[in-house]
Amino acid sequence: MAQIATREYWAETLDLDKNQLVGWFTGRYKKLEGIVQEKVRDWYDRLSAAATETSMWTKHGKVVSDKKAFLEYVLRLREDGGTIADDQIKQMLAAYFVELEMIDWSDPKPEYPELVFEGTTASRRLCLQDARDWLNEAEASG
Repeated sequence: MAQIATREYWAETLDLDKNQLVGWFTGRYKKLEGIVQEKVRDWYDRLSAAATETSMWTKHGKVVSDKKAFLEYVLRLREDGGTIADDQIKQMLAAYFVELEMIDWSDPKPEYPELVFEGTTASRRLCLQDARDWLNEAEASG
């Protein structure tokens, strides 16, 4: 933990008393060990979930911008018994257009704003139409 951040940072992030945490960092305060481990585990689980979700939306955003990758994604989805709806395409395009922010390690959560497709600009409408056309073309050719 000391390699990642200061004791003060961890005290604030894990919501622990700074003086007690100083003792724990030096290995002199064993009573806190279970509490610190539990809080670190909770923090790490939130960080991992934020990274996983952010990664998923980043991948979906990239997939919808490339015809071959998009059609491969749809094919895998169909092979697994799923389908892709217009709302899913819009959500993937929203992920493509949204700007990714860094994950705040002290309060980890996905750093994507709510993904809502805004079809107000011509470029976004064209991207949506491209994805629909790719899908229609693939369905028509079997």
